[in-house]
Amino acid sequence: MLRVAHEVTNLSAPWLPVAADKSSYSTQFAGLYFSRLAIQRPKALASAKVKWPDATFINRVLEVPPSQGNNVSYVIAGTIFCDMPLKPCILDVVAKEAWVAAPPPRSKYTSDKDKVLLEDESGRMELVGELIDSAFLVSGVIVAVLGFENADHQFQVQDICFPGYIIEHPMNTVEDDVYVAFVSGLSIGSDSAISLELQLLIDYLTGETGMPTDQQKNSSICRLIIAGNSFAKKTIQESSYSAGSMSKVATEVYSPGSLSTFDSLLVQLCSSVDTDVMSGDQDPTNYAIPQAPMPSGLFPKSRGFSSFQTVTNPYSISIDGTSGQNVNDIYKFVEGEDRLTMAERTLQWAHMAPTAPDTLACYPYQDRDPFIIETHPDIYFIGNQPEFSTKMAIGSQGEKTRIVMIPSFAESKTIALVNMRTLECRKVAFK
Repeated sequence: MLRVAHEVTNLSAPWLPVAADKSSYSTQFAGLYFSRLAIQRPKALASAKVKWPDATFINRVLEVPPSQGNNVSYVIAGTIFCDMPLKPCILDVVAKEAWVAAPPPRSKYTSDKDKVLLEDESGRMELVGELIDSAFLVSGVIVAVLGFENADHQFQVQDICFPGYIIEHPMNTVEDDVYVAFVSGLSIGSDSAISLELQLLIDYLTGETGMPTDQQKNSSICRLIIAGNSFAKKTIQESSYSAGSMSKVATEVYSPGSLSTFDSLLVQLCSSVDTDVMSGDQDPTNYAIPQAPMPSGLFPKSRGFSSFQTVTNPYSISIDGTSGQNVNDIYKFVEGEDRLTMAERTLQWAHMAPTAPDTLACYPYQDRDPFIIETHPDIYFIGNQPEFSTKMAIGSQGEKTRIVMIPSFAESKTIALVNMRTLECRKVAFK
C-alpha cells in the first residue's frame, strides 16, 4: 500500500528536559507564577483595552479605590486563586506517612464554601458576582476583570477577559484528504499476546484489512500519534517492616514482557506509518510535566525505523495536545462532567495547564512558563479520557480549533481520525 507523505515540524523544544547543569528542584515554584503573570498580564490587559476601551485601568489589585456608592467601574488583572477547603494539602501526605488515617480521595474537590480571589504582587481581593459563579475558573488562570469594590470590600465583577494569542493562517494547505490518527491508553500489560482489538487496529493502520477501497482510504493516514499510557502497571503486595510491625505495602510495577510486546507492535506500525509515541503518567519516564520522551533504548527493534520517535508530553507539530493530565486535574476542581468544555477553556485561558504547579506536578521553572499557548492550534487533542468527543471551537477572533478527546483504547477500543484538510473528525471502533 503506497501511503501519502506529509512533512511536519516538531515544535516541542520548550518541553524538552532542562539541561543537567541547569536542572534543580531546590528552587521554589513562585518563580513559575511570577513568570506566568509577567507574560500573560500584558496580554490580558491588551485584550481588555480592546473590549473595554473607555474603562479605567488600575495597576495593582490593592490599588482599587474604595467604593463611594457611585459604582465606578475599574479594570484589574492578576492570577486567579481558588480557595477550596476540600482541596488536598501537604498535611494529608504527612498524616499518611505518620500512620494517621488521611481523608479518602475525592473525585471532586468543589463545595459551597469555595471562594475565587484575584492576586498579584500587592495582595489578594475576593471576586464575587453571578459571572464569577458561572465563569468556570481554576487556580493559576490569568484574567482581567471589569467591576468595582462593593461595601464588603469585595470586587464585584461585571465582565471578564482572558489573554489573547497569535492567530496564524490555518495549516490547511493540503489539497487532498490527509488524516492523522490518534490513540491513547493502549495499557499493554503482563499478557505477552496482543489482544484481538489491538491487532485489528494494527491491521487497519497498516492497510492489511478490508477491501481495496478501504485500504485506499487507509493509505491517506499519514501519521499516528500515541497519546500516552502505552503501558499498564500491576499492583503487588510486598512485606514492609516499619513502626515495629510487619505490614503489606501495595507497589505498582511494570510487567517484564510489556516492553517487548509494545516494541513488537511498534515494528509493525513503523514499517507502514510515521508513529509518534508520547509519554503518559503510566509510562516509564519522569512523573512531573512536561514529560521527557521515553528513552529510545526501551525499543531496540523499532528505534531503527526513521518513522519512529518518542516525543514529549505536551507535544506540538502544529497539532498541539497532551496525554490528559491537564484536563484530568482541572476536572477535580470545577463543577460538571463535560471534559470537552474543560479542554476548550484551556484554549480560552491561553494556557494548557494552569493548575500546575498548585495541584499538578511540574518542573519549577524560574524564568518562563512553557505551558502558555502562544499560537492558536488548528488541532488540539487530549488523551486518556473516559470517552470520545469532539467539537470545532470558535475563538473570540474567529479562529477555529478542532478539539479531540481521545479515549483509552484499552477501555473503549476506539481511535480518532482527523482530516488535516477539512479538520473534520470521526472515531473508528474495533469491537
